[in-house]
Amino acid sequence: MNYLDNNTSIDNELFILGFNWEEQSRNQTILINTPQMKSAAGMITLGLMCRDLCDPKKNDRAEHFNELYSNAVAYLNQCKNCNFACNPDLAECGRTSKAKNELKNTKESKVYRLESASSREICVSYSNKATKKTPFPSTTVRKIQQNYSENWHFKEQSQLLFDFDNALSYELYNKLTKGKVCSDNLTFSYSGLVYIGCNKMASERLIDSISLKVNDKEYSLYNLLALNKLVTARLRYISALTLKGLDGHIKPKTAVFEDIYSFKLIDHNFFQNIPKFIIVNSEESDQKLESLYDYYSTNRQWFSINEELTKSKNSQLTTKGLSVLVLNET
Repeated sequence: MNYLDNNTSIDNELFILGFNWEEQSRNQTILINTPQMKSAAGMITLGLMCRDLCDPKKNDRAEHFNELYSNAVAYLNQCKNCNFACNPDLAECGRTSKAKNELKNTKESKVYRLESASSREICVSYSNKATKKTPFPSTTVRKIQQNYSENWHFKEQSQLLFDFDNALSYELYNKLTKGKVCSDNLTFSYSGLVYIGCNKMASERLIDSISLKVNDKEYSLYNLLALNKLVTARLRYISALTLKGLDGHIKPKTAVFEDIYSFKLIDHNFFQNIPKFIIVNSEESDQKLESLYDYYSTNRQWFSINEELTKSKNSQLTTKGLSVLVLNET
């Protein structure tokens, strides 16, 4: 069954592999051996993203205030008075970037500054300059509470809730999911799915160069993955080189590694207890392949081959050179 119109067989198979991947009770590493590296990570990710769109629990709504609170506490207790100019290695703070102190409300253009935070509310303020009508400067104070935090987000970070004009297309994603999409998820962002590459700009250029046909219309994979910051965000990008986007409070549910190199570079402690998809080029150099297999051989006491699931998934693949190896993490 093709979910995509008139696209290559391997693109369809990679998409379906991600879309139909069942979430297991145990942790897994999934090695995807493919002869076509260009679109492999993006197509698996698109399938997983569409799978998540069908689950009403797969959005950041429940954890949104907690993430605002975690960032606020990190800024007030660590970053605000840090003397290391945001050098996490020297500060040993566990962060990869400076916590934000500026917040915005989607219904306003003002930028508020963080003042204080407690487990029940976050206090922010906005300074009003003197004008002819109000000759004295003043300060507006707002309190963000858990049940009223959906419209708030830290500046330069994705907002949680998008209006209808910036929501993902129901027609498009309903087609991709065969009518299973949860409409609420088209307006709520989700950070549980992460894509790890070595360089964000290079990854985005690669993804943007790939076109797919859905409902007889051409779409770039970049747009299908909703990487435009002006629309509902359903995917978080993490750079394996700079670790930008990766902080201790982030709790990914599924990770896709663009290639072996990005998997080898990053601290795996951030991705414990979740399924990890690693794209392996079947035409890769022997040295890179051996380094990956050496890693698993060295740590083989922690892994075992899931022969049943590996056999089942491979039986559904018809493209020559495309195969899957599923490892259970013990």
